[in-house]
Amino acid sequence: MKVCDIVQFYSALSGGVKRYIDDKARYYATQPDIEHVLIVPSHRNAVRTEGCTRIHEVKSLPVIGSKSYRLLLSPLRIKKIIKAEQPNIIEVGDPCQTAWIVQSIAKRLNIPVVAYYHSDYPRAAGRTITKYFGKYIGLVSIQVINSYLLRLYNHMAATIEATRKGRKLLIKLGIKRVIQVPLGTDIERFHPVEQRSGVLNDLGVGEDTKLLLYVGRMAREKNVVPLTEMMKLFAEQDNVVLLMVGDGEQGDLVRLAAWENRNIIWHPYCNSPELLSVFYSAADVFVHPGTNETYGLVSLEAQACGAPVVAVKGGGVDSTLQYDPDAVFAAEATPRALKNAVDEQLKRKEDFEDRHARRERVIRYYGRDTTCGLLVDLYEVVLAEHHGASNEPIETFQALEPTGR
Repeated sequence: MKVCDIVQFYSALSGGVKRYIDDKARYYATQPDIEHVLIVPSHRNAVRTEGCTRIHEVKSLPVIGSKSYRLLLSPLRIKKIIKAEQPNIIEVGDPCQTAWIVQSIAKRLNIPVVAYYHSDYPRAAGRTITKYFGKYIGLVSIQVINSYLLRLYNHMAATIEATRKGRKLLIKLGIKRVIQVPLGTDIERFHPVEQRSGVLNDLGVGEDTKLLLYVGRMAREKNVVPLTEMMKLFAEQDNVVLLMVGDGEQGDLVRLAAWENRNIIWHPYCNSPELLSVFYSAADVFVHPGTNETYGLVSLEAQACGAPVVAVKGGGVDSTLQYDPDAVFAAEATPRALKNAVDEQLKRKEDFEDRHARRERVIRYYGRDTTCGLLVDLYEVVLAEHHGASNEPIETFQALEPTGR
């Protein structure tokens, strides 16, 4: 089987989507019967190989207001690549114009296309319009966006969602053939590392410091500003420090907050699993204030290293905590609610056994090989139906979930 991923939101500063694609690539490299092709936007036209994945870079214009993303809008070049590669199945990773381009090309070439609903930002955009332009305009915009998503995804052989909640949301919009396949993490690359003292020393803080951690894009939709505002609620004697790792559109705001507040430390974007594992392992609490997340891979990475995660209830990242019986959630993404949740988690004073049990849960339910294997199972179902070799339509499937065995 030759799998082709076409992803617009893939760049040097990307977060979860890039990690998802990279994890798939590493998994495919262990499967002798799978070939992998990746098409991404770039500042140039080029072809290169990383591991066992052939990467086609397509020269694309930068997205206005973004430090790293580009618009993948080159139908002729995309068609040329697909015709040359002849993949068995294509997965598109965004709901933008690229998806329509790929669907049109694939239809002519008789190649099935599946979509992964990585981000709920189209609907989040509707909520933003409501906030700034009023309820009526916001309602109209949300209806337009929902109609757009409905038309796009009902052209796909299947639409993949990582969570039950997300699947229900898409079905409620009228989208058919929505299958839940959870995301996973590489448990070999993300693992506990005993370097807490060294991390605290490098950060210039004391051994008794309670270290909070955020890893991800510094962007409005990630609610990083409320997270920095939360730190103002901690008294100096609380000895709580927040380490924020990443960059993005609101990177300057985060750096300013770090300059103004001694209990906030900024670290540049990091794509090293080794260093991230050190940070995750050193953290007393990993905090994610996102409210429009479709999953939250960083949460699984943190848990794989043993760190407890505080997420916003109903924000998306909470889906990664469904097997944690003692998970703590913030009621909303406000400074006070986030602090209350962090305080509750810190009071628990976890030990080695707690952190070890958390990692074991991730291994059991969210190991990369398990979840990527489920994805390949879905591809095989789609291909069988596409070629008329299946008596069971894909509509009969609802979710492909790990058994935990």
